[in-house]
Amino acid sequence: MRIEAQVDGATELWTGTVISLQRLANTVMELRLRCDRPYPFRAGQYARIAVPGQAGQWRSYSMASLPDEGELVFHIRAVPNGAFSGWLFEQARVGDSLQLGPAQGEFMLQRDTERPLLLVAAGTGLAPIEAILRERRQRSWTAPVFLYFGTRRVEDLYHLDYLQELAISWPDLHLEVCCSDPAFSGFAGPRRLLPSVAERGPWSEHEVYLCGSPGMIEAAVDLLLSHGVSHEHIHFDSFAPSAG
Repeated sequence: MRIEAQVDGATELWTGTVISLQRLANTVMELRLRCDRPYPFRAGQYARIAVPGQAGQWRSYSMASLPDEGELVFHIRAVPNGAFSGWLFEQARVGDSLQLGPAQGEFMLQRDTERPLLLVAAGTGLAPIEAILRERRQRSWTAPVFLYFGTRRVEDLYHLDYLQELAISWPDLHLEVCCSDPAFSGFAGPRRLLPSVAERGPWSEHEVYLCGSPGMIEAAVDLLLSHGVSHEHIHFDSFAPSAG
């Protein structure tokens, strides 16, 4: 669960320089930062980033990168009238500087178990799920990994080529992409994320990681509990509504 935290003047801060801006989808921007000194974090955690030009305003975004890569990567969705996302999509340039507070959150790979993994991501909830997935691969465990990624709108889908290539090169990874957008007439995959998860199972022997909206998380936890997954094996990061 994400716990929103305030960043005050007594908190250690980092300066991150924008080194890359890339549209991953019409509504999703990849932001890459290089910090002025090492930024300690674990895959799956999130950073608090100051909104440029708005004193005291901070937003939380999960890293999609790994700690040993030397840069921080974020997947940020455009939010109507969003303070940070508006700046990012309309004004941000390579070379801009941003302030970051320390990494936060308990959503990270459980390293004391090699159980099979079930990863469920909705929208830009894919960012920390990708980081956890990549750490899992680095550790060379042999148990299977099931990744379900879904969006409501076709314009929110992204990283499909990357995920498909990863699934081809990694036999332990099983990928399912879902999109419920009725306008996406050419889509041959499942339309609904959680029903697709329910159909595959059973998941009682898996370590489960969920990332998405509060409504998605609540429905997913209820589904998994009803399918015999115990609370202790369900880990989640819920994106609380914000101004973006």
